[in-house]
Amino acid sequence: MSIDGLLASISAAAGSPLAWARPPQPLTGGFWAEMWKVRLEGSADLADRDLVARVMPDPEVAIREIIVQQAAADAGVATPAVRLSGGEDRWIAQRWMLMDFVDGSPLVGDLDPRRLAGTLPALIRDLPTRLAETTAQLHDVDTTGVSARLQVVDDIDELMFRIRARAEAVGASQLVERGRTLRAARPPTERAALCHGDIHPLNVLIDGADTTLLDWSTGRLAHPAYDLAYTSMLVANPPLDAPGPLQWLLTGAGRRVAQRFMNEYESRCGRIDPEQMAWFGDLHAWRMLGEIATWRATGSLEDHRGHPFLQMEHRLTTRLFGSAGRRR
Repeated sequence: MSIDGLLASISAAAGSPLAWARPPQPLTGGFWAEMWKVRLEGSADLADRDLVARVMPDPEVAIREIIVQQAAADAGVATPAVRLSGGEDRWIAQRWMLMDFVDGSPLVGDLDPRRLAGTLPALIRDLPTRLAETTAQLHDVDTTGVSARLQVVDDIDELMFRIRARAEAVGASQLVERGRTLRAARPPTERAALCHGDIHPLNVLIDGADTTLLDWSTGRLAHPAYDLAYTSMLVANPPLDAPGPLQWLLTGAGRRVAQRFMNEYESRCGRIDPEQMAWFGDLHAWRMLGEIATWRATGSLEDHRGHPFLQMEHRLTTRLFGSAGRRR
């Protein structure tokens, strides 16, 4: 992607010629989108502030992400406001958005297993509360505006359609069949909340008492268990490569964090149906394995080295297919 093409596309969307006030600075974090910290000149609305330019490879997912993130910000969720969006034009093939830059550090900033082990007491004490508070506040948002913009009340069906289509495209027949059984077993939906779909310690920034939620690429309207099952699964199975005894210690700590996270959330919001939790856990396992199957089929597995999904692949496969499960 050309950074000059991005600037030209931003200028067209803003309706005036713009320039970089300083060279864009690449940002790290995440595996899906490209991001830069930028500052622009030539627009009164966009000048004199640090922004993040986020360029997203899948236009359909990007459009949804922009809608959900802006609706969340409008509803008072602590997340960067979207200032401008565009793309898919003669300057740039991808979709992009400009959002506010937010200072802060991830809830868990150091993922070195050896150093992380030394902070386990503090993590077990503090991490569940931060995650539960963030998730509970999100689920308390009035979804009327989001529902109107997305033109849906609950859009898990759209997600399942996309996962199945991708599995079919790469010949992952076992995943396609598992999707059919998963759809047939879906519990009735009691209510839909504004959900993020990827709440984990690296997507939650903290700055003192302030918390900011980042990366809405899997955001949608769904039962709260859509968020809760994913967060519980990820923290209970920390995707860290550590020596045997240390891995055992980290996994045990992760399970304690996951249980405390659910206890904290339910103390704020009420009990969550275990059937919903189990079904949405299977949904996320299916989604993650579908991503891996796509990477493997397209020869891009190496580009995703270190991705949490890859480190969890065996556990996800066992969850969905049992110990005899295998990929096709």
